[in-house]
Amino acid sequence: MMRRALSLARVSRNLSHLPCTSRQFAISSRRSQHVAPALTRNDETLINRGDFVGVRPTTIKADRNTTPENVIALLQHQFTRNARINGEKFMMGILLPLEAAKEQPNAFSEAFKRSPDRFAPFAVSLCGSTMSDVSSTNKLVMLDRLWSAYENLGIPITVEILNERISVWLQNNHNFDPSEVLQEIEMKYKLEPNAKTFSMLLRQLAFSGKGCNAESWEYEMAKHGIVRDLDIHCSMILCAAGARDYTKTELLVEQSVEKYGDSARRSALGAAMVGSAAANDITRLRKLLRKAVIISKDNDKRRHVLEVDYPVVFDVIWLLAKNSAGADGKEYTALCEQILEHTIRTKGFFKYLVREADRHIAHEYYYTAVPILVDTLRVQDCLKNQKKDSFVMHMLPRMCNQMIRKGLPVECIKEVCNRVSASFGAEYRFYDNLLYAILTYREYTPFEKYEMLEAFIDVVDPDRDRIHLTLPLLTACTNTQDRLKMIYRISKILGYPDISLLDTRVMSRLFLYPMMDYYDDGRNAFEARLDTLARVFKSYGVSAEATWKLVFNWWKYRCSINEGNERDNNDMSNWLQYNYAEIFESTKKTTKTSEKPPDFATFASCVADGDYERVHSTLQKYGWPKDTDFNVITPQLLDLYLESADWGCTTRMLNLLSAACNRFSESEEHAYPVKNYHLLNIMRRRIVENSGIEVSTMIDYAYELRRMFPKAVAEYATFMDTIHASHRLFSGVLFNSLQQDRNVDLTVGSVDKIIDLLVTLIKLDMVTLHMNETLTSSIVATVLNSLGWNAAVDTWLKFQSTLYLSNGMISLLKYSIGRSQNRNHTQFVLHKSKSFLSQSRANAIYLAALVAVKREDEGEKFLAAGDHGIKPLDAVHVFRLLNAINYKSYDERFVVSFARLCLQYTDLMEDKMACEIFHNDWLKMCETKRLGQLPLELYDLFKSFGRPLDHEQMKRVWKLSKEHNNLTKKWLFGNDRLLNVTEESKKQYRENFESRFQALEEQLNNPKPTEEQESLSSPNSQGQLDRFIENVAKLQLMDEEDSGQKAI
Repeated sequence: MMRRALSLARVSRNLSHLPCTSRQFAISSRRSQHVAPALTRNDETLINRGDFVGVRPTTIKADRNTTPENVIALLQHQFTRNARINGEKFMMGILLPLEAAKEQPNAFSEAFKRSPDRFAPFAVSLCGSTMSDVSSTNKLVMLDRLWSAYENLGIPITVEILNERISVWLQNNHNFDPSEVLQEIEMKYKLEPNAKTFSMLLRQLAFSGKGCNAESWEYEMAKHGIVRDLDIHCSMILCAAGARDYTKTELLVEQSVEKYGDSARRSALGAAMVGSAAANDITRLRKLLRKAVIISKDNDKRRHVLEVDYPVVFDVIWLLAKNSAGADGKEYTALCEQILEHTIRTKGFFKYLVREADRHIAHEYYYTAVPILVDTLRVQDCLKNQKKDSFVMHMLPRMCNQMIRKGLPVECIKEVCNRVSASFGAEYRFYDNLLYAILTYREYTPFEKYEMLEAFIDVVDPDRDRIHLTLPLLTACTNTQDRLKMIYRISKILGYPDISLLDTRVMSRLFLYPMMDYYDDGRNAFEARLDTLARVFKSYGVSAEATWKLVFNWWKYRCSINEGNERDNNDMSNWLQYNYAEIFESTKKTTKTSEKPPDFATFASCVADGDYERVHSTLQKYGWPKDTDFNVITPQLLDLYLESADWGCTTRMLNLLSAACNRFSESEEHAYPVKNYHLLNIMRRRIVENSGIEVSTMIDYAYELRRMFPKAVAEYATFMDTIHASHRLFSGVLFNSLQQDRNVDLTVGSVDKIIDLLVTLIKLDMVTLHMNETLTSSIVATVLNSLGWNAAVDTWLKFQSTLYLSNGMISLLKYSIGRSQNRNHTQFVLHKSKSFLSQSRANAIYLAALVAVKREDEGEKFLAAGDHGIKPLDAVHVFRLLNAINYKSYDERFVVSFARLCLQYTDLMEDKMACEIFHNDWLKMCETKRLGQLPLELYDLFKSFGRPLDHEQMKRVWKLSKEHNNLTKKWLFGNDRLLNVTEESKKQYRENFESRFQALEEQLNNPKPTEEQESLSSPNSQGQLDRFIENVAKLQLMDEEDSGQKAI
């Protein structure tokens, strides 16, 4: 007795973490009464069990010594730890025992009657988002069964239980009338609703599209004495946003901050986002997302994050997937990825992340489940002592099972698989999990399994060396005739001609014994039956060689286990000896006289000659020649197919090339034959092949190409080729969207998809965009010409917020300054740009836009004010950007005017390195365009500001000017001139050009040392000499890195 008292004294008195109860309860001592009932087929269907062969219907063992208190405590522990529970545990642990109590009372019914506030609300809450592996429809069925058990057992219904039921309805998207529910609470259950009840009923108004009626509920709340708190206020915001009442939404958000403090802004903005997502108002949602972005400093790094709680983020993603066009989440995948990228990862984020991935899979939102799963691998702080991919290893097979169970079309399965493979890599063996699900699904017939295997066999086994994958097809057939039909498909269609490689024991059980017994009529000898068996196999597409090997393996197997009588084994041996010469000797003779496959040199010569038909015939018949050098042949082969072959042949060649390239080891990654710009050219060819193709289809194809060629990534060596290929690709995409013969116009939706395509290519490392990229500027200009100012500004803002690319403001500023002359538009663009750009670069772009539209006077006034803050390097980068944009139609006046203003009003003249970059850029451009007057004019300009060119640069200017002078004298002033030029023109030419050219020649012939050269020649300037050499090295390196600035 004393020991018992001491043990009770050691029990903690702090029980505040347990739910409060209104009644006394005692732990049940009748443990033997809790026996977990067996699952019926209907129960298994509700919790997605029993659909696959080899998978146990239940993993939970019935424990006779488990009390209701322990079951609830275990579920509470799992919910606290993982934020989710398994549907099977709820079914076995709570639902079935309560239903069984109707026939015979047990400990569960007693516990729920004794403490309804403790057990009943928690059990109802498990039917919501917490049960992540069961669909909403099935969870509602389970909730109805649970509620019926409550009523049948006479368990008291409280407001907390009713609130949990309403919450579960909301989480499962159940459509109900809030007025009827309120009346049921008051009339049927004789209970008084509280603030939480009204908050959830208001949410249902928003989700049902009746948010405009929210004001009438304020009187109802006042009648019940409910004071509006923050939760109810956020529900009112949700109603206003769901009704697309933007003015009221903004007003309520401001009121929440005024009434509840700055901390309420996070909740208010979250409610507005959820309301916009529920109304499928994507434009408004994007604006709210941009409005919620703040700058967070993490380890001295500035990061743009969303100032909303992560449960709100997951609610938004869920509603986007639910309201997408195909109800699969594909339409808003890119937006979901951007939202997840900027979400604050606070405590508990990872648990919700895994739960939401499981929940999206259960509801067939596979396209949004993939980015959520990918995000689990980005979490670092939460799982320092665990394997972060362990959850992925469990989720991917579950996704495969769900896709097969729900009968997803093959094309959709391929798209999801490509996204998973591109995101996670081949090491997760996603296709193997998919194949396992196909072959073990109970509802598939053998021939349905074959059709599914045929659709994925080129990916799973491109070399056809995994013939054991076909064994489940044979074992699934119920008779020998169906197995023979399957053998024909396996050998002739799937491409596994040698069935002797299959397991001998299984083949003997499925084919050899049944067929030998069938052909035994009591008169045929054993050898005669073998002959009949060989003829039957031959009629079903099996070669004589494969049949002989199969019988040989059978004979060895029988001898090894001493099976069969000695006479039959001797007859089998005689048959093998007799048929060997006939089968294999004749095969050797035929092989000698038949055509041999060409060697690599012959194959390469056919590719070089452009003989497409012979090349494709060789690949189809023999595959790749022995000792093929893929680094040599791949570029030419791809060009040949993209120019000459139809799309079907090109696809078959790409599959062969993918299988060959992926045999390269990690050490040979630098020699990977397929480059990223090859993939961009392939995508462009597909657009040309099918002018009506959707941009979303191109996004899916990008994932497929990444799966096929995982190592074809953007790198420095392919920088220029990538620029040209990306511009050609997006020009094709934009042209396809603007084709007038199909009556197709560019729309805001198609522009969003084009942005998603660019984001996808960058994410897959097919494209890299540098500081002076011109791709986004060309896209913004196209949108500006087609859809107008507002759409172009939205496109530019999306580029800024998504990719941190702001160069599209060049097109906007040139339009607002030169054409619309709307100063408000100009100021808006400058204001928005400074969220992502420094003031120096934004002002430099503004100056360049003024000069480009011939507003040099305004530009000079802007600089003369003295508060522009333009740094030399920013001025140089903007100069190079404009040169790249104007590459096809070079603007000489802009170059001179912009250079003069920067020299006069900025610190460019004092920055030697910036001047060197400036010189190199315009010299390269002049040499590319073969300009003669412009380099001489720029030489004089920089010389007048005390920044003359060095000797090598002056030599380059002299060569350009000399060529220009010779051509001018020959074709304008010479005997073969094309025009009758007046003497006055000749005089002006001599004064303006020849005099300056002669001065340059004199400077080259009699060079005068600059001040810098004189200082370097002094005996006490060793330190200056070292610094000069270091600067020259930096300039050379920068010149190499910037060699690709001439974008289209």
